[in-house]
Amino acid sequence: MTARVVVVEQSAAIARSIAEVLTDCGLLVCAIAHDGLSGLDAIKQHAPDVVTFDLLLPRLGGLPLVDAARRAGSSARYVAITAVSSRERVAAARDAGVSYYILKPIDWDKLRTVAAALVPAEVIHASHTG
Repeated sequence: MTARVVVVEQSAAIARSIAEVLTDCGLLVCAIAHDGLSGLDAIKQHAPDVVTFDLLLPRLGGLPLVDAARRAGSSARYVAITAVSSRERVAAARDAGVSYYILKPIDWDKLRTVAAALVPAEVIHASHTG
């Protein structure tokens, strides 16, 4: 089973780049949203395994997005990709259950490492036995 991902990022160019890297790493990007409310709708519609998001999103910020999605029943793993690096925000993200925190400008190798950790083991096994 391929892990399903929703990407929530205000910048269309950054969102496309994130989606391309995740797809290359074996994840299935099922939706891209450019604000928090659209992201929440996509999470509800697609029930992803993983959500990448920025903390600074229009219409609904990143951590309120995580909270609202969890209250709506989401069990996804959350990956913050953001320029916000204050200790308080990093701690708040950790307390909200964010699994990974990647700073912008994006270190694409770090994103690939995180993506590899998010790919289900059976997908990795199948790709090496095929």
